[in-house]
Amino acid sequence: MKENLAILGGPPVRSKPFVYEPAIGHEEKKAVLELMDSKKFSGFYKSFEGGEKVIEFENNWANYFNVRNAIAVNSGTSALHISLASTGIEPGDEVIVTPYSFSATASSIVMNNAIPVFCDIDPITFNIDVNKIERLITNKTKAIIPVHLYGYPAEIVKIMDIAKKYNLNVIEDTCQSPGTKVNNQFVGTFGNLGTFSTVETKNISTGEGGIIITDNDELALKCKLLRNHGEAYMNDKPRSYLTNMLGYNFRPTEFQAVLGIEQLKKLDKLNEIRNKLANFLIDNLSDFPELTPPQGHNDKNVIHHLLCFQYNESITNVPKSKYMEALKCEGVELSNGYPKPLYMNKMFLEKIAFGNNGYPWICSENGEKIKYFEGLCPVAEKVCKQAIVFSQIRYPNTLKDMEDIVTAIKKVNNSIEKLI
Repeated sequence: MKENLAILGGPPVRSKPFVYEPAIGHEEKKAVLELMDSKKFSGFYKSFEGGEKVIEFENNWANYFNVRNAIAVNSGTSALHISLASTGIEPGDEVIVTPYSFSATASSIVMNNAIPVFCDIDPITFNIDVNKIERLITNKTKAIIPVHLYGYPAEIVKIMDIAKKYNLNVIEDTCQSPGTKVNNQFVGTFGNLGTFSTVETKNISTGEGGIIITDNDELALKCKLLRNHGEAYMNDKPRSYLTNMLGYNFRPTEFQAVLGIEQLKKLDKLNEIRNKLANFLIDNLSDFPELTPPQGHNDKNVIHHLLCFQYNESITNVPKSKYMEALKCEGVELSNGYPKPLYMNKMFLEKIAFGNNGYPWICSENGEKIKYFEGLCPVAEKVCKQAIVFSQIRYPNTLKDMEDIVTAIKKVNNSIEKLI
């Protein structure tokens, strides 16, 4: 029997809000209180390497991902910024990147006075289309930034083959995929450097924070210099104020580190919960032809961060905005995901990153020829229009909460003609 939709005055499926907060327990509280008592909030004022908790967090992260080096910073954006800088990127150099990601993926390139070259995405994974990368490579191309979006891995093995062929650096944006694997190897460990975020919305959280990983000791040292004002140092010597490169203050505090130490212990369990909730939704929404789930979700090596379906308006004859509004009235608020490809932002369309004269694009002849416009990456533009993103797949939400989502969608779909 059809029910009266909440958007038309009927009772909603759910009145209780979903929970969106970090999985903080007594372990984190204890660690922070102990730090407060120690009054050691940062160690960078006396050590190039940082405080003992920062070092402990870095060692734990490196051990988890089985890499030689982990460098903690104050955000995932900082991680991307100095990872690129550590490779020797120069003004006017080009970096190939996906247009379907958070803004920092591309803005970190511009922060280095380099030029983003946007490559369209694969319609199945929403990650960079490896079949379109090579046609974008020029004499100015120096790096590729693949994003492992929503927890789904980019075709990183093929990307590394392309990079090797053209002698390019690869910086993996793994901010949404800590724990995802390809060929039993963690994403983030294939490229020259891998970057992570621990901002409040990520799989584990330190409030704000980021981590860089690499097996290259030279790149690791450069990243440490860049996060710490570019100050040079020598082992077993007092801190020096000699600088030999442009550096930044991207240092994390001991507070972020103690949270990270405890949160990393919970990563596997929290990832398990995300997958359990995501797969429940995918399995129980499979009978709705207007909702296309992400492909490859049964791969046990995929760790869901967000769950993105594609909504086909031609099947329901109901605009996506109205469909989502009906679900919101039922107590299930969903997201559009990324509303437009990155190149459709004003900074790129008008090339106004640094003042109004076109920097960094005028730093090279290639840059002046690079144009950003609607239609540049048609697959990404289509995905932006069709995406419906579930962000509820996280602790402490439960399968009962997911059942409410399924019930709301079934209710709306059973009375879909009332929305036309």
